[in-house]
Amino acid sequence: MQTRVTIRIAFKLFASLADYLPDGH
Repeated sequence: MQTRVTIRIAFKLFASLADYLPDGH
């Protein structure tokens, strides 16, 4: 399986979520 691809997608999602969340969280 392509685990790296999954990690990359998860990282991108996390980055997007962090951008939505406040900078103080």
